Amino acid sequence: MIKKVKKTSNSSKNKILKRLAIILISLFISIYLLGVIIFSFVALPHTKLNGHKVGYLMIDDVFNKDWTDYSIKLNRSDGKSDFFKPEKINYKENYLGSKKLLQNQFLWPISFFTTRDIKLDVEVSYDDKKFEDFLKNTLVLKGLKHPEDAKIIFKDGQYVIKDEVLGTFTTKEKLKEAILVAISERKDSLDMSTIAEEPKIKKDDESLKEAVKKYEKISKLKYNISIDEVKETLEGQSLSNVFTFSDGELKPDEQKVKEYVRQLAIKYDTFKIDRKFQTTGKGEVLVPGKDGIYGWQIDVEKTKDLLVEKMLTFQSEDIEPVFMNRGLFYNKDGDFGNTYIEIDLTRQHMWFYKNGDLLLDTDVVTGDTSKNVETPVGFMKVWSRENGKNLKGLTPAGYDYVTHVDYWMPINWTGVGIHDANWRHGQFGGNIYKTQGSYGCINTPFEKVKKIYENVEINTPVVIYKSE
Repeated sequence: MIKKVKKTSNSSKNKILKRLAIILISLFISIYLLGVIIFSFVALPHTKLNGHKVGYLMIDDVFNKDWTDYSIKLNRSDGKSDFFKPEKINYKENYLGSKKLLQNQFLWPISFFTTRDIKLDVEVSYDDKKFEDFLKNTLVLKGLKHPEDAKIIFKDGQYVIKDEVLGTFTTKEKLKEAILVAISERKDSLDMSTIAEEPKIKKDDESLKEAVKKYEKISKLKYNISIDEVKETLEGQSLSNVFTFSDGELKPDEQKVKEYVRQLAIKYDTFKIDRKFQTTGKGEVLVPGKDGIYGWQIDVEKTKDLLVEKMLTFQSEDIEPVFMNRGLFYNKDGDFGNTYIEIDLTRQHMWFYKNGDLLLDTDVVTGDTSKNVETPVGFMKVWSRENGKNLKGLTPAGYDYVTHVDYWMPINWTGVGIHDANWRHGQFGGNIYKTQGSYGCINTPFEKVKKIYENVEINTPVVIYKSE
């Protein structure tokens, strides 16, 4: 009796276990089949496509992304920003591969424990004109600023390095490329500092630190630039300002040095400049400079080269500029001095002053006004001295002539000079020049011109004017 009850109880338990197993197997099969069905349309878990997570997305959406709600915020370092929406440029991605390569839905249970990154080539298309219109009008490409390199400045009595300044400048080509990369990576923002132009020189640049030491040395240099008795000194801050740090080296900036020399020329050049002159007995007159040849004229280019050469030694120097034209004298009062020859065409008279004293004066005969060979006015100079000279040329009527003189001192570059004229038989001054004048030269009595010849120096100024 007891054994029979036990047998019946065991049999009942076995039936329950069988039913439970069938139910569980059926459930698992149902879940598996449901997964197969679901993952026929949905991407498997832990699936990536070209690095992007696409698990649980509808397969059609994976390959045909809807860009309607997607945008990228473009952030500039100065706070300006804008939004870019791919749909506005008809942006599309076409994967160059079969969609079946994406997954095997029958293996979906395994996908929960594995990761797959499927690589497919992508063909991107968009409306280039619409893209260009966006780049043309976006706020983030307006008001861009270039970066500033770290540089050496003079502050509080010493040379220090001023930090570089980051800018916002970039090009539309760089922004366009960065936007396309951001889309491909599905980013929702773009930091434009990553594509901004970088300063070329930063504060920790070793060559910049070395340049600071050189600037300290420059601050102790002195260049004395002499124009006869006049001196200009280039030193201190003015000297430092013509140096520049370029290509990792501190050196004179040729353009800045040239500008410095150009300013010297503006200040001190007297060549072909109109001047006021205190005449003998007739007060002050204005003498035009356009036909003159006397004066100082700095050769800016050659002086710049000389100054740069000296500066590269980082040694103090005394320097004389290179001159295209130079006078006899220069001091703080000017370049005319107190040794000069004075000729008044109106009075037909000449004076020769040497070291402030009147050495001689004499009547002369100058260019014939009736024949259009009048002696030119201006600041001239004696640029040569010759004893015994045959003067050759054409008369106003066009005939060749050859005239011998004993003393010849040319004063301009067109053949005008001071010389003796024995054919005048001692007749000088008055109104001779109006009808029987020279061909432009200053005809001078023999003994007077001889004395001038014996006492005059090369570059002695000769001022010619009309007192009336």
